[in-house]
Amino acid sequence: MAQADVRTINNNILDDLSSRHPQAQLSGLGGFVREGILYVPNRGPLQLYPSDIVAYDPATGGVILVTARAAAGASWVHS
Repeated sequence: MAQADVRTINNNILDDLSSRHPQAQLSGLGGFVREGILYVPNRGPLQLYPSDIVAYDPATGGVILVTARAAAGASWVHS
């Protein structure tokens, strides 16, 4: 994954349990690390695998993970 993409996602993942909704990476609660782990704020780590899709909700800063297997299913619409 390109560093610019990692930075963009890390800058937009928010801590949804804090009333101020700070960036999770600044509060130490979330974001990507090089080892392929996504730390979801207040929920813990997720191991990422090749072709997994990671996104975020721009309105809330919530993390969205779609596994490669689910993304390959015929019922998903994505681009």
